[in-house]
Amino acid sequence: IEELAHYSADIAFISCTAVSSQSVSGYTLDEGAYSSHLMQRAVKSVLVAESNKLGKTSLYAFARLGDFSCIITDDTHHIPENIKNSLAAANVNTVVVSNYRYDS
Repeated sequence: IEELAHYSADIAFISCTAVSSQSVSGYTLDEGAYSSHLMQRAVKSVLVAESNKLGKTSLYAFARLGDFSCIITDDTHHIPENIKNSLAAANVNTVVVSNYRYDS
């Protein structure tokens, strides 16, 4: 993480394992610390989270919804109402990727 101190970015695209109305979280301290540090080095941060991660919590909270200018997700129909309210209250824009297709 110390190496990241030498970098800067206009936009940090951050993924996560869970998004609750209170926090954005990951599985590990390292994952969260890395994401948090990237966010601090960027002008703005964009959260990238599949809709099945919304309304859930995970082990390590590293950010709040209000720390992001935008969330990119795959389906607004599955966003829990409390998450929609929190996004609106924090003035976080929602972008939906309508032709989302994941091939593993």
